[in-house]
Amino acid sequence: MIGLSDIYTAEGYAYADVSPKVDQDSEKLVANITFQIDKGKQVYFERIQISGNTKTRDKVIRRELRVYEEELYSGVRLKRGIRNLNRLDYFENVKVDTTKGSADDKMKMDVEVKEKTRGLHLGRGIRSVEKAFVTASIAERNLFGRGQTLGVRGSWGPRPKNTS
Repeated sequence: MIGLSDIYTAEGYAYADVSPKVDQDSEKLVANITFQIDKGKQVYFERIQISGNTKTRDKVIRRELRVYEEELYSGVRLKRGIRNLNRLDYFENVKVDTTKGSADDKMKMDVEVKEKTRGLHLGRGIRSVEKAFVTASIAERNLFGRGQTLGVRGSWGPRPKNTS
């Protein structure tokens, strides 16, 4: 039944109802299953509300969701978008709730995220084999909440001598 529901939600029928009707024949040990499908109306996203993001900008979250206001509902794309948000690894939790909108063919979606606490990632290394060698790196994921990554790496040490 889930597979049948997914087919219809992929086509915009967010409230499709699939219910099986089973007719059993005890003598022949046979069961006939008929699926009653009520597609309902195709549904469009009326509003997508994002909350809980203190650093990450709304447009980064919307970019990863890949579902848009006034667009036909797609359960497949919505699931993929939620998976994309989780893969970013910017959030501890991503919660999505959908409710009926102002009309039967409208849906409201609330996306609530809880951001992970992040800071700058620093690294350093010191190696001493006859002469000093120092290396350092700094990285920031989700730079300024734009979903970009910045990394800087540096090294310092004596210039190798040419022996030829």
